[in-house]
Amino acid sequence: MSMATDNRARGATEFLLVLATALALMLILLARTDLVAPGTPEFDVPSDKQQYIHMALNGVFDHHIAPYGWRIGTPLLVSWLPLDYDVAFFLISFVSLWLTGATMYYLALAFSFPRGLALVTLIAFFSVGWA
Repeated sequence: MSMATDNRARGATEFLLVLATALALMLILLARTDLVAPGTPEFDVPSDKQQYIHMALNGVFDHHIAPYGWRIGTPLLVSWLPLDYDVAFFLISFVSLWLTGATMYYLALAFSFPRGLALVTLIAFFSVGWA
């Protein structure tokens, strides 16, 4: 096997391990989080979520309340997905946080941190919610 192929295989293995670690940390975070979903008392407390749900259900371009009317990405994606809005918002949040955690690892490597410190960066990202 050539050195380039060996490096590529090592990089792919590292990538899969980073994704698996980030997923495991995300699942631990999920297990320790109280979800705010329809039917829970916290769901009816007025907050940003009502604005984004309204945008997803009624169209993002007709919502002119700042700053929500400028943040159209997630509500637009939710409106396109063939899922209930609460499931779609959850999946987008879950996948976004999972992949952002993995990105933090590679961002630390890009700043020339050693792999051990990059792993600490990944773990620290998921611990921000606990702080």
